[in-house]
Amino acid sequence: QYASLCFSAMAKCDQMMDDIPGEAEAWANAGRQFFQAEEILFLSRSASYEESLEAAVQCFSFAIQAQHKKGNNVMAAMFCLELGHWLKKLHKYHEAVGYFQKAADFQSEVLECQLHTLFEIASCKLLLREHDSALGILSRVVRDTDGKGGALASLHRRCEITVVLLLLSLQFPRKYMKPEHTQLLDKYTRDLSITGAIHEDVDSNLL
Repeated sequence: QYASLCFSAMAKCDQMMDDIPGEAEAWANAGRQFFQAEEILFLSRSASYEESLEAAVQCFSFAIQAQHKKGNNVMAAMFCLELGHWLKKLHKYHEAVGYFQKAADFQSEVLECQLHTLFEIASCKLLLREHDSALGILSRVVRDTDGKGGALASLHRRCEITVVLLLLSLQFPRKYMKPEHTQLLDKYTRDLSITGAIHEDVDSNLL
């Protein structure tokens, strides 16, 4: 953890010199070092008191705060996303959702980035088995990406398939489904072979 402490010291020096970008990046580098230390314990299934995890989150929080105070919400969102991905990697799904949501809030003026972030939130909700919440988020992304091209077209299909899988899994009576859900279900289950293809694609499209 020597590297983590060095980066933390650099961050404090940059803070004194009012170098916000340098300070934020130094805090993030310190956080990455702490996360890597925690990941080693996680992957080896060794006992952990999560001191490195707590330190990592604190360092990234300082980086996020520094960029946000400077008004640089794009970079603040990027640090939130990176923190969320680290937490998700360590199976801290509840905590990851919080930082993904912060990233989405920072991305309020960048719709494409925000929609991808919402998918990350839904992914964590699914891992937490919060299916109703995930369904609501994914349905919003499906609506907001409808008719879009490029990366959003790919995201649209991924979310559509995931919504269909959720509907099939939850087995809602059709009379209680929203019209958008019945239409989507009909679109993908019109042919049994399509339904089979959906199930084959679940791993690549869900998480």
